[in-house]
Amino acid sequence: AESLGSIGQGSEEVIDALIIALKDRANWVRRKAAESLGNIGQGSEKVIDALLIALKDENEDVRQEAAESLG
Repeated sequence: AESLGSIGQGSEEVIDALIIALKDRANWVRRKAAESLGNIGQGSEKVIDALLIALKDENEDVRQEAAESLG
């Protein structure tokens, strides 16, 4: 997730991959996906919607990262 966020500055394919990563089983993957989406997807309705859903994640760190990414 972190690598995708650093190479794809806002490309739809990268954003879609990161949104999928928000559903990964591993907490750290979901957290990094939220962070990366916040870095590259500012202003995208699709990204905002995905991060709003991530605010309800079972993991506190993921929720925190989603909140920070939303600003």
